Amino acid sequence: MGRDIGIYKEILMQLKNEVYDPFEQAAIYYKFIPQFDSYLTANNIKIIWVSSYPRSGNRFFNTLLYFTLFPQNTDFSNFSYVMLDEHLLDKQRPYEQFFIHNINGQKLIFVKTHFPFNARHNLARHTYGAVHIYRNPFDVAISDFIMSGYNSICNDEKKLNLHMKNYFVYFSNFYLSPTSSLYGYSSWPEHYFSWKKLHLYSTIKFISLDYDFLCNDHSAFHICMKEFGINLTTTRLEEIYTLSSWSNAERFQRKMIEQNSEVGGFRDRQGNPMTHLTPKSVKEKVLRFALPYKQGLDEKFRAWTSII
Repeated sequence: MGRDIGIYKEILMQLKNEVYDPFEQAAIYYKFIPQFDSYLTANNIKIIWVSSYPRSGNRFFNTLLYFTLFPQNTDFSNFSYVMLDEHLLDKQRPYEQFFIHNINGQKLIFVKTHFPFNARHNLARHTYGAVHIYRNPFDVAISDFIMSGYNSICNDEKKLNLHMKNYFVYFSNFYLSPTSSLYGYSSWPEHYFSWKKLHLYSTIKFISLDYDFLCNDHSAFHICMKEFGINLTTTRLEEIYTLSSWSNAERFQRKMIEQNSEVGGFRDRQGNPMTHLTPKSVKEKVLRFALPYKQGLDEKFRAWTSII
């Protein structure tokens, strides 16, 4: 047991070099919030929030939205400008480059966020509406573990197995990753209910989408777009889903990596391009290891989503 604790501490020290310092990230965030706030006020622009817990399908929705707002495009040439990322305000200036949608004379911008809803948020007063995307917490945990750089210790089998055990035990008990709370994302159920309850207390335009439903039932996206004044024909809807397929999106990510794009946030702390393309063997190993925790998380997911 003592040996395992020692190994785990060693892992945590190694991971410290892989993630952003929370104070450093917060300082950057609060530095640029006033600039974005002033831009919205000066131009009378309101926000449509695209909210999701990290690793819940926000990028897929972003892709669908891109081909909706840029119907003439068949590639990803303007992808970085369809939705502003609240967590990357320092990298996305000038804000004028982002797409502005117009509904009945009101200028609107889509803004991605991973934060839970809070009416005292610095930008809450600019809210026009919100799209809330949620995903089974088991799938969130799998994706988060793979994408957060934890698999960088795969060269040591014992370290990897121990870290996976600690990660999934932690997630299945507290419903968040070991680092999520450091960056203000809260737990999965706290995030879910903060947005899901919004339509009960507010008159803003609001749509909540199950990620699996969004992927498999194209009418979900159609209904969402209609709520915000964007009408799609059945033919165009199918074209958008075809263009947004994983094989097409994967080619886009490789292209972005080759171009060393910073707009999309594809760099690590050392400035190296982040591939976000994990070997299939690693994904399969993580999934096998996480399976004992699936039933419990699935039961919680059904219970939470049955409430509202």
